[in-house]
Amino acid sequence: MQKKLFSNDIYNKIPCALAAFKNNSTLDLVYANEYYYSKFSDGTANTLNIHTDDKQLVIDFMKKYDAVHGSAVNYRCVNREGKTCYICMTVIEFEDGILLGALWDTTQQHNLLNHLQSEQEKYAIVLKFSKNIIFENNVYDNSLILYIPSHETNKINQIKITKGKDTIIKRSIWRTDRKFFMANMYNDKEESLSARMKVNNSKTWRWYRIHRKFEYDSDGKLIRVFGVLCDIQNEKEHEREIQKRLELDPELNVYNRNAGVDKTNEYLRKNFQRRDYALLVMDIDNFKNINDTFGHLYGDAVISTAAGTLKKCIGKDDIVARYGGDEFFVFVQQKTDEEIYMIADEILKNISRFHMTDVQTLSCSIGIALGTSFKDRPDYRALFEKADRALYYVKKHGKANWEIYNEEKMSDSTGHAIGYEKEELNNTELLETKDVMQAFLEASSGSKTSDEAIYRIIHYIVNKFNFDWLQIMLVNCEDDLITIRYEYCKDPHFRNNAGKSGYYIHSDIMNFRSHFENNPIFNVSIENTANFSTKFQREFEKNMRYSVLYNANLTTDNHFYMFVCTRFDKSNLWSDKDAEMLNEATKILTMYVSQSDRETERERSLQNAVSYDKTGLYTMAKFYIQIGKLRTLAIERNECVVLLHTDFENFLEFNIKFGANEGDNLLHEFSQYINGNEFPDRAITAHIDGTDIFISALRINPAEHDFIKKIDDRNKKFCDIQNKKYPGANIMIKTGIYFLKPGDEGGEGINYAIAAKKAVKDFTESFCVIYDDECLKKLL
Repeated sequence: MQKKLFSNDIYNKIPCALAAFKNNSTLDLVYANEYYYSKFSDGTANTLNIHTDDKQLVIDFMKKYDAVHGSAVNYRCVNREGKTCYICMTVIEFEDGILLGALWDTTQQHNLLNHLQSEQEKYAIVLKFSKNIIFENNVYDNSLILYIPSHETNKINQIKITKGKDTIIKRSIWRTDRKFFMANMYNDKEESLSARMKVNNSKTWRWYRIHRKFEYDSDGKLIRVFGVLCDIQNEKEHEREIQKRLELDPELNVYNRNAGVDKTNEYLRKNFQRRDYALLVMDIDNFKNINDTFGHLYGDAVISTAAGTLKKCIGKDDIVARYGGDEFFVFVQQKTDEEIYMIADEILKNISRFHMTDVQTLSCSIGIALGTSFKDRPDYRALFEKADRALYYVKKHGKANWEIYNEEKMSDSTGHAIGYEKEELNNTELLETKDVMQAFLEASSGSKTSDEAIYRIIHYIVNKFNFDWLQIMLVNCEDDLITIRYEYCKDPHFRNNAGKSGYYIHSDIMNFRSHFENNPIFNVSIENTANFSTKFQREFEKNMRYSVLYNANLTTDNHFYMFVCTRFDKSNLWSDKDAEMLNEATKILTMYVSQSDRETERERSLQNAVSYDKTGLYTMAKFYIQIGKLRTLAIERNECVVLLHTDFENFLEFNIKFGANEGDNLLHEFSQYINGNEFPDRAITAHIDGTDIFISALRINPAEHDFIKKIDDRNKKFCDIQNKKYPGANIMIKTGIYFLKPGDEGGEGINYAIAAKKAVKDFTESFCVIYDDECLKKLL
C-alpha cells in the first residue's frame, strides 16, 4: 500500500492525526499524515477508515457541516490491529471539494463514560429498591439538588431547588421534628438526623434518616453538604411494634408493670405543678380460692374481665397496668377528688356484675392515693406506697370496698397488700421457646423493679445460649467512659462488678463503635484488635483463654450498650447461628436496659448533690471517678499524673482563736484559690468535708519542671494574704506530691503524698515536697 502523504511536509509533522478526503459519497482519502496511518488506518489508503455501521452517519454529517467555523463528528473505526477505536474528528474546508479532518482517539473517554453510565444505572437500581434519595446542598448559592431514581427506567432524575429552598424544606418536615432538624442541619457533630418528611411529592409522612458529608474550603468555610435520605419507615414501624410488645401485657392489652410505671412517672415529671390525679391499686378478692375452685382457665377469664372493666371505667388518657397476677394499678389524670371516688365506685359495681355462681359474685378491693395529699410532686413510688397501704387496710377490714390513704387512720398499718415470690427461670419450656419477646415477657413478669426484670432476663439468656458470664457495658463515646451496668456469672464465688466505671483511650472507643456500625458482632482476632491500644490488647489477651463474643446494636451517636458474652470452655466456640440468635435477644434487651437507665430529675439532682461538697470542689467519690479520665488523657498525650495532698499547719489553733465560721471562710477562699487557672483543664481537686484536707490530681508534661514552684508560690502567697488578714494566725500550707506510676492505685498514691509531708520536720514556712526513697528512709 502506497501512503498518500501531504505535499506540504508541515502537515506530516503535526503530532496529531490529519486526513484530507473528498466530500463525496465514499469519502475518498486524498492525503494523510504518518500519525493517521499508524493509529487509525486499516491498511488501505483509498477511503477514510470508518466503521461500516457509522459510515452513513459521517456522510450525512458532511452534507451539513459548517464550512466556515468547522464541525465535529464522533464515529468508530477498526484499525490495522483489529481494535475498535472511538474517534472525534473536527472538520474544516481544505481545498475546493476537499475537507481536512483532525482526529483524536476518545476510546478511553468513551469507556469511562460508559462505565459512569453503568454505575449510574446501578445506583439508580439500588436507590429505586432502597427508596433512598441522594441530595446535594451548595451553601454558596443556597441551592439544593435531589437525585431521585426513575421508576420507569434505570435513570436518576435531578431536581434542583433554588428559590424558596428553606421554606420548602420546612414544609417538608413534620412540625414536631422541624426545630431540632433545622437547628442541626449544618452541625457536623450530629452524624445523622431523623425526621418525618414528605419527599418527592409524597402525600403521606414517612420517617427518613439523613446521613451527611460536609465539604469545606481551604479557609475552613462550609461550601457543600451532600448525603443520602434513607427511608426508615419500616424500621420505625418495627420499633413501634417491639415497643408495643414490650409495653403491653400480651393477653390483656393493658400496660405491663414497667411500662405503666414509666408512663406514670413521665406524666408526673411533665405536669409537676398539677395534683388533680390519683393512683388506684386493685386486686381481686379471694383470687386464690377462685383458681383452686374453678381452675386456672377460669381464673384467667376473671383477670381478663377485670382488665376490661378497668379500661371501660377510665378516660382514654388514663393508664391501666397489670402489676402481676390478679393485681392492677390505674393512674387517672385531671380528675377532681369526687370524680375519682365515682371511678372507684364504678369499678366495684362493674366487677360485681360478674357472677361466678348463682349466689356468688366477683368482688375487688381498691386502695387510693390522691395527688392532692402531696405538697411536693410525688413519683410513682410515693403514690404506690400510700395506695398499697390503703389497699392493705381494705383487705383487713372486710374487702369489696375502696379506701383513700389516710395518715391518721392507717398510721399503724405497716403491712403491704402486694408481694411476689421470684420464679426460677430455667424451666425447659421457657428455654426452648423460639419467640424471644414472649420469653422476655414471661421472664420479667412479676418483677417489682426494672433491675430485677433485667437480671431475670439475663438469667434466661445465659441459660438459653449456654454461656457462663455476661457483662452489659454502657459505652459513653463523649466522655470515653465505660460503665458495667449489669453483670452475671454462674460461678457462685464471682464478685459482681456492676456499677464500676473506667475511662478509656478515645481511639479504642471509636474502634469499637466503627466496628459495630458495620457488624453487631465483634470476635477477638488479630485482624479486629490490631488498632487497639496496649491496655485493650492486654484485655483481649485475657479473653483468649475463653470463648468470648462482643455484641452491640448502636442506637445513638453518643453512647451504646456492649454485651461481653463469655464461655469458660475455650473449645465451646460461638457458631454463626449462636451469634445471630444472641444478637436478636440483645437487641431487645438493649431497649429494656436503656429504659431502665432513664434518670428522673430528682435522681439527677441527688447525684449532683453527692458529687460536690459545700466548697464547690469534688467529693472523694467523684474525685476517684474523674481521676480515671485524667489518667487516660495523660496516657494519650504522653504525660504523667501527679497527686497532691494539701492541708494547713495550725488550722485547729486558727479555729479556736478566730472561730469555726472564720475557719470555714478560710477553707472556702482556699478552694477558690486552688481552683484557679494555673493548670486549665489539667487539674481536678477534691475537699474532704469537715477537714482542712484538699487532694488534687494534675496532668504534667515531663518537660514541665516549674510546676512545683508554681504550686509553692501560690500556697505561700495565699498564706501571706491570710496571715495579714488574721494577725497571729501563723497559717502554713503543706503539700505532699507523688508521681503516679502506671500500675499505682489512686489511694496508694495519696498515702505516698502524705508520707512525703510527714518526712519534713521542723519547718518554718509553707512547703511542697516530692515523695522519693529519702522520704521513706526518714520515716523509718
